[in-house]
Amino acid sequence: MVAKEPGVIPYGYLRRRLRQLAGFKEDRRGPARAITEALKDMVEADILALVPAHSRRDKFGVRADLYTFGPSW
Repeated sequence: MVAKEPGVIPYGYLRRRLRQLAGFKEDRRGPARAITEALKDMVEADILALVPAHSRRDKFGVRADLYTFGPSW
């Protein structure tokens, strides 16, 4: 289960929490796009890493995006 795995963060959790912050809520692109772009930038910078699809399905039993700490964390 994802909630019990340390260091694994579901996209849904990030979305719920980040939508409440003024920086995302008031972004001119809209909160959904601002969150997507921020997460994409963090993955590209190796701050976060996207859990591969086969691991999400096999280990966690979910299809939604999961993030973990990247090498530059």
